[in-house]
Amino acid sequence: MSRERATEAGDSVVSQEETGARERYSRAELIDLGGKPVTLNLGCGTDSRGIGVDLNYETADISADLNEGLPIEDDAVDRVIAEHVLEHLENPSFVLREIHRVLRPDGEATIEVPNAGWLPVRLYLTQDPHRFWEHKIPDRAGHWLARRLGNRDPDRTAHLTLWTPRLLADHLERAGMDYEFHDRDHLVRNTRVSARPAGRDSALADQTTLIHERDWETLIVLDSCRYDYFEALYPEYFEGVLRRVRSPVDPENGYATSTWCNGTFTERYDDITYLSTTLRINSRMAIDGFHAGERFDTVVDLWESGWNEAYGTVLPETVADAVRSERERDRTERTIVHYSQPHFPYLSRDPPAAVKDNDLEKRTTRTFRARAVVGSKVRHALGDGGSRKLLETLGMGPLNPMDEILRNYGPATMEEAYRENLEGVLESVASLVAELPGKTVITADHGELLGENGYYGHSYVPDHETVSTVPWLELTDAK
Repeated sequence: MSRERATEAGDSVVSQEETGARERYSRAELIDLGGKPVTLNLGCGTDSRGIGVDLNYETADISADLNEGLPIEDDAVDRVIAEHVLEHLENPSFVLREIHRVLRPDGEATIEVPNAGWLPVRLYLTQDPHRFWEHKIPDRAGHWLARRLGNRDPDRTAHLTLWTPRLLADHLERAGMDYEFHDRDHLVRNTRVSARPAGRDSALADQTTLIHERDWETLIVLDSCRYDYFEALYPEYFEGVLRRVRSPVDPENGYATSTWCNGTFTERYDDITYLSTTLRINSRMAIDGFHAGERFDTVVDLWESGWNEAYGTVLPETVADAVRSERERDRTERTIVHYSQPHFPYLSRDPPAAVKDNDLEKRTTRTFRARAVVGSKVRHALGDGGSRKLLETLGMGPLNPMDEILRNYGPATMEEAYRENLEGVLESVASLVAELPGKTVITADHGELLGENGYYGHSYVPDHETVSTVPWLELTDAK
């Protein structure tokens, strides 16, 4: 990716000030980051994630005025964080093109700005927020905070641009970026977006390739883990480089752990021990065409030996203890640790009435398979909401713990329970990784829908990026 390519989009809106900034930057010494996985944190302040770039903070790794560009080589960065930064910049469109330039083809930027379309702001403003594009709007709270923190230049906390989702989308497009909004309506105070160099979908890192090419010793798999929730929570527990990658699951073959395994592990792996909390990966028989016992040197059936009957799952602490025990045996060079969470049941809630069992043989019966086929057709025809209403009308109980939460408490509680499940498993993993040798990577088999297009879960759902893309975090440390 060349600097010329980074400036192709949006040249018609480049101001004299931007041109001067680019000329000053073109004479700057570019920093070679050595080709290693890198996260760049713009306007980092006291945030310790990644390599920090800021002007006034002593905690920054690189001292630079973002308005003059990024002193980084082309194609050098896997991830850029720019949270509550763009609104303070004189040349935000230029900085977006700089982000495009330094990102690798499969890199991603996480951008967050205050939403000027938020209803309280819209009520406060007497004009269309887009007309404030060139205006300097002081942020009184920002000035107060700057004085408290001893910032040498409090005026840098002023909001120079009032960003609406529409305005941000326009500037991302001009910078040659594809993007996906997490929230973009008037009900949300902050607008958060994931952006990547245009055409990135074809270059999105392939999880299977990374699993086979990276030199990890422990691969931790979180079942049904969404990228966006993981991205928001992991900095509390780990330090490392995060990427969004594409899982080999697909809607035709089903978003399930067994189809993930079929797409990922196609040979015999005598150097891998697999600790499994799901009976889809077991040592005794094939499920959906995947026989783990024939693919790996050792399969530890935690779904059997560590099963919690009350919740119908394997608890995170049981997994952590099993990993410690397995390390003492030292049977293989590498280990895959498959946690059940954040997949339901939700451990911060009471044990579910619709509890799962761990009857392996039942999975192979014709009755079980027939129910699965009928269930998939009903969900595709009626959607999740229609399917739940039909079951309730027929007087049938909830299908699973997710359905139970949705029926009894609604979507907001469902999302809260999912987040708490993820927090719980991340805490367990964080307590474990300091004891593990070599490189540790955290990833997921697939994601989870939480109301997108009316669907919940991952089985029998239409194609959606939230399910098919997952986190890939190469750890440098645990907190």
